[in-house]
Order: sequence, then structure tokens, then C-alpha cells
Amino acid sequence: MESEHRTYSELIFAHNAPRLRQAGFAVLPANGKKPRRTGYRKWRHAPDQSVVSMWAEKDPGADIVYVPGLSRARHGGYGVVVIDGDDEEACGQIVEVFGDTPGKVKTRRGHHNLYQAPGLDLGKLTSLKKFGINADVKHGNSIAVAPPSRHQDDRSFVYAWEGCDETVIRDLPPFNVQALQRLLDKARPDEDVTRRAKPYIRLRDGSRKLGLNDRLVANVWSCVSQNGLIDRALLLNENIGRMHSDGPLSVEEVMEVVRAVWRDRENGTIEKWEGTGSLQKRSRIEMLHLCELDPKHGPDALILLQVLRDEHSARCRRGEEFSITPTAMAKAGLIPGWTRERFEHARDLLLAAGYIERVVDFKRNSAAGRLAGKFRLVMTAGGAARGRS
Repeated sequence: MESEHRTYSELIFAHNAPRLRQAGFAVLPANGKKPRRTGYRKWRHAPDQSVVSMWAEKDPGADIVYVPGLSRARHGGYGVVVIDGDDEEACGQIVEVFGDTPGKVKTRRGHHNLYQAPGLDLGKLTSLKKFGINADVKHGNSIAVAPPSRHQDDRSFVYAWEGCDETVIRDLPPFNVQALQRLLDKARPDEDVTRRAKPYIRLRDGSRKLGLNDRLVANVWSCVSQNGLIDRALLLNENIGRMHSDGPLSVEEVMEVVRAVWRDRENGTIEKWEGTGSLQKRSRIEMLHLCELDPKHGPDALILLQVLRDEHSARCRRGEEFSITPTAMAKAGLIPGWTRERFEHARDLLLAAGYIERVVDFKRNSAAGRLAGKFRLVMTAGGAARGRS
């Protein structure tokens, strides 16, 4: 066969795509930047390793591209954001604005800078040129070229990892959303707002202090002491800081809000929720919180949280833990129509938001094989299972 006489460098997809997929990249064959397969914009997860191997047999000499939003080194990740600098000046600006990253790919005119996606919708943002940075942004279901593909216009040029290899996907720093929001905030008022990233967090009057106050008021009766409210406030402030252009509040500002809310609780000016109405209010607050953190998976996380509460609240009150095994849950049809990936996204969002906590991580045991991780529902003072909202 013709392919048997090709050199190693000519068998780009066959010799490199399976390794890239194993590392976590959602690869597919291409001619330069043009994918040879269609439908990738509707993919819900990366192609299986067996599919990539089949493509390698059919298109051994193809170039390689990947879908950033589906490229994950581990389950529950949010993919990759690629900032494609078109010249050396732009590459320097990217590092200055968004921070450095060990994940770099040498292109014909500059670099691809790879970051861990933040789990937030960047909307239709595809370019930073209007902000004075000669760079494109690749995220979600867009396409990025992977080494060692050849340039579509200059076939003598080969994309190459710079100081790393495909396993760098495991060590990428998070994409700096605050830096992006600062660029958006400086945009001209007459810009096309449809090309801006979607708002990252809803705060009353746009105020971080008012936003933190509202969230603490909704949760103050679930805290045993002021110290418990401080812990809650610090977590919420961290979440606000990740999604607000001005970053988090200072510790002094957080403490000011905590003292005011706790004082109002002691004075009886904050309503204590009881009965069925309180459950409805709590559910609404939790929905808003989870959807702020992740608009796409927030509703699923709330559904899974209710299932876990129904199944395991009594167990957690006894001090016991429970397992979350997405593969088994999907096969058993615990929630009809849910896939393993859907369970994983919901579980990881509940972990990030503080509604559940991991007690025992995944580990291997020579006798029993792979053991499932152990989890607990975060409990209130009264012994009811709930989360930080």
C-alpha cells in the first residue's frame, strides 16, 4: 500500500493523533485547518480512542485539529482556551494580560497559548484585535491546529510544541477571566455587543458588597456561628472574584459585610425561613447560585443534589459517606436519559460550589481494583443536608 512507503513525518495523524487523544485532546483529521469530518460542532464529548484509531487507518497522512471545549485531561474539566497570537508583539501582550502558560505551540507567525477553560461561557468572542491585541480566541466548539500538523498555506512549516508536549494539558493554568472582563469593560460603547462574552455574575446594582450581602442574608440561618458565616463569605467572595472584573473584595470588606449580616440576624431583622416555603426559597437560591457558576450545567447540578439528598441525607446525619459513580449511575438509569458525562459535570459543579465534599479520593487497590471516591453532603447546624449557596 502507498501508506506503507510513507515516512514517519508524512504519517502525521496516524503517528500522533492517538497520543494526543490519550492525553485529552478532542482530535479529528484535517487538511490544514479544515476538518475532514463534519458534525464536530454538535459533539457533546470527545471522540473515543477507537474512533481516532479508525480515522488514523483511513487518513494516516492528514493534519490534526482539535476542539478546545472538549479537550480535557481529566473527567469533569471544562476544556481549553487557546489565545492565538499572530506576531511576537501580540504574544508578549498575551502573557502580560493573561499570564504565562507552559502550554505553547509555535506557529508560523507567533504562538498558540493554551489555558484551562474557566467553565464559563465566553459567548461569541473570537478575536482580541479590537482591544489592541493581534490575536484570535479559540474556545468551545471552534477548531485549533495541533502539532505536528503542516500549515495549510505553507506546507513546509510544521506546528511544534515549544518546551512541552501534549501532556502539558494536565498542567495548564486557568484562563484569566478577570483580565478578559477588564478588556471588555474598556470596549467602546458602540461596539457590537453580540460579540462580547456573556456576563459572568449577577450582582445587585453591579456591587460586589451588595451581592455578597444578598447571598449571606439568604444563608445566615444555616450557620451555627459567626465563624461559620465567615467561612461561607470567604468562599462566596472567591467565586465573585473569579467572575468580576475588579476581582474579590478585600478581607476587611468581607468582614464588614459578615458583621452587618450577623448583627441583623441577632436583632431579628432577617426572616428565618421555616416549613415548605423555606424549602422553595432555598431551592430558588441554590438554582441561581449554581447557574451563576455554570449556566450550562447548573440545572443538572441542582437535580443531582436533590437526588443525593433524598438518597443519602440520613446516612450523612449518621456520619457515613456515599459513593458517586457516574458510569454505574448512567447504566442504572438513576436519572433517565443522563449520560456518564452529564453525571460527572453535575457532580464536579456541586463539589466546586461546596454542596458536597470529597472524603476519600479515587485510588487503586491491588485486591479490590479501582475503588470509588467517597463523598458527604454539606450539613447545616440542624442536621439537614444542604450546601453553600
